[in-house]
Amino acid sequence: MAHIWKKFVDAMTEDDLLIRVLLAAFGAGAATLGYLAGSEAVDAKESWGWLLALWLVGLLFLAWGVLLFGAAFTRPSSRWSKVAERFYPNPSGLDEAAFLLVFLLIPAILLTLILKSCGLRGHGA
Repeated sequence: MAHIWKKFVDAMTEDDLLIRVLLAAFGAGAATLGYLAGSEAVDAKESWGWLLALWLVGLLFLAWGVLLFGAAFTRPSSRWSKVAERFYPNPSGLDEAAFLLVFLLIPAILLTLILKSCGLRGHGA
């Protein structure tokens, strides 16, 4: 069993494909949250302060999503990737870590295995 686990970990860490898949997932999720917040502000019949706050949150999430999603498709040494490294998500508690594990990391690992079986590799392979 230890041999199988070591082989799996080596396959996941031999290049940065898993990190790129996670960046694309985080970027798409953050951009979707930004879009939903902005579209909620358009449909809301609230005060102007509430609408401004929704638009601001929506634009920030959209910008964060575009930054992370773009970093998934650029070289690790590019300026875009270096700027995006400063804004990587950082789970600080058990709840956030459990959410990331169940909803993002496990699907990202499965997608990475599918992409590797198709012959796609990340940088550093």
